[in-house]
Amino acid sequence: MINRVDPDYSGARVVQWLEYIKTHDFAVGDYLVRHVRDYPGNNWIIERFSKKSDEDVWRKYKVTYKCPLGIPYVQKVNMDGSLCNEQFPLVNTDLSSYQFEIDPDYETYILLGKEEEYSPQGKFFDRWKERAIPSLKALSGLKKRAKDGK
Repeated sequence: MINRVDPDYSGARVVQWLEYIKTHDFAVGDYLVRHVRDYPGNNWIIERFSKKSDEDVWRKYKVTYKCPLGIPYVQKVNMDGSLCNEQFPLVNTDLSSYQFEIDPDYETYILLGKEEEYSPQGKFFDRWKERAIPSLKALSGLKKRAKDGK
């Protein structure tokens, strides 16, 4: 069951968002990344799965609904590619601290005409394989040597 958060239609936030979506027209099915303002340096950085994760293993969001006003609703994408249960409208986002854009990886697939082949957890699994396969090979070599009694 999806829990849909109600939008905050108060104040100037809706006006800001209606201006923002003129240049950022997200469609249902698009994958997004969120830029977070890094206040010590006042730079924009792309949100990662965790502070310990690689720089290019980004937290992804998927546009799953668009209201009649054109405001997109998104759900976070888990590391396994599934969606979180909570769906929230981007109009509730503070644009001075967070901004969304199309996931650059997804954009590449769109340009190649292969968006149906896109996997949101692709880079996460690529990084995992780079680290895990050598470790697994070393472990299987140890098991083989132990089995052979060497």
